[in-house]
Amino acid sequence: MSALFESHQADAVLRVAAYNRLDFKFALIGSPSSEHKPIRTSIVEAFPSSATAKIGLLERLPTELVWKVCAALDVRSCFRLRQTNRRARQYVSGMHEYRTVARHALESLWAVLRTGISPHVTISALYQALCTRGCQICGAEFGGFLFLLTVTRCCFNCIELSSRLGVVSLADVAEGAGVSRHTLQRRLPVLRTLPGTYTMERNTWKRRISAVSCDQAADALTMLGVSRDTAASVLSGIGEMRMGRYMASTPLPLFHRATAQVEHGVCCKGCRIALEDKLYGQMVVQGLDDESVDLWNRSDQLYSRQGYLNHFPTCPQSINLWRSSQGGTVAVDEPEFTRRRGYMETWLHGPSMYMTEPHDNPYSATYTTMDLGGPEIAISHFIRQ
Repeated sequence: MSALFESHQADAVLRVAAYNRLDFKFALIGSPSSEHKPIRTSIVEAFPSSATAKIGLLERLPTELVWKVCAALDVRSCFRLRQTNRRARQYVSGMHEYRTVARHALESLWAVLRTGISPHVTISALYQALCTRGCQICGAEFGGFLFLLTVTRCCFNCIELSSRLGVVSLADVAEGAGVSRHTLQRRLPVLRTLPGTYTMERNTWKRRISAVSCDQAADALTMLGVSRDTAASVLSGIGEMRMGRYMASTPLPLFHRATAQVEHGVCCKGCRIALEDKLYGQMVVQGLDDESVDLWNRSDQLYSRQGYLNHFPTCPQSINLWRSSQGGTVAVDEPEFTRRRGYMETWLHGPSMYMTEPHDNPYSATYTTMDLGGPEIAISHFIRQ
């Protein structure tokens, strides 16, 4: 460990100088974790009573092979198999990949099912994404999110900016290319958007429309005989759905296979302090200097536990926080932004305007506004599309 702290103080360093962000997850697909509580156990576990029915020819296979078959199933098929009878439920619930995803990535599983993308996402793919630490787009040390259309682990910066995560309307692509929607949607994953509040500006979306990945749409058009240049021209003419990136992404924790520990990622308080010191009192209408942009990006970066401990010695403001805390034994002042874990009532994200205003209840305006039938949430509501 760094000479700045002893190895047994690592947790205290994280408590003093790092924090979990709320605002990122509120900008994406999600639902309050309390809504999943009534079904969390039943989604993971089999019924305690003995099974009397069989599952046909699969009974002839060793259990390990049945699990491999189940892991290769798409999410919708796996759920349907699990609902067949008690025996099928025992097999699926006994599979390590399924149990891990259902226990630690229930919100992502919910998003896969509710957006209708489940026929295109396998249990194995979700498990692999859950166990991947870094952003698969830019290589950032920790990617805390999942882009559903391609089942890609990514960071928030890539959700906002990467050309590989562009989203367009299926209807617009079909019309622009002169092909039928039915023909096109048979050749690529289609996501049904969910009404809710999205983006860092908390924009409201009320409709359900069919959305597709820009890259996958280009590939599908090529398979239908459209040239690459024409496909690119069609997609360029349509323009992507700016909110689509957020409506196709959801938070995803990291599962460590070796230790079975789960991480959600943390941001650096020190980097946020450096940013606020730099921009204090400024209203920037047109661009920031390179130093300010770098500070903004660093303050938004998510780290794994070890990634943050590696970053800590390079951040003077975090070191000052740690020293002021006297080894984590004394409370220290921190920005309102970090105290509220990034969730503020009014603020524009990105290097365009510096504006913050505290909110009394950081949990009040969140997630998709769906009627899930009150506290008695059935599994059928969880998986409905």
